[in-house]
Amino acid sequence: MLAVFTFPWFAGFLNSYAVTLVKCITNIFGTEHEVHYNFKHFLTYVIFILAPLVLLVEVALINHGMKHFDMSKVMPINKGAVVINNVICGGVIFREFDNYEDN
Repeated sequence: MLAVFTFPWFAGFLNSYAVTLVKCITNIFGTEHEVHYNFKHFLTYVIFILAPLVLLVEVALINHGMKHFDMSKVMPINKGAVVINNVICGGVIFREFDNYEDN
């Protein structure tokens, strides 16, 4: 039972990681005209290399999971993991929850 959960959840995690990397790339391009330092930093190129690699590994994992298990079990877990991890990554890394107030 754990194996049917592992492949799609980890693929969903990698998808949210890739979305976070793409957000970083858009921020790099968006702030380059103000900072003029983004492309001199080593981490910029690491992000540019990691984004497509993470997507390739994600597709390989989801394909591996669907090869061994039924698609009706794999895809709902994957899509749920994508949504949950995107919310967590956006909230933690980009502080998307800072503007919400407790009622």
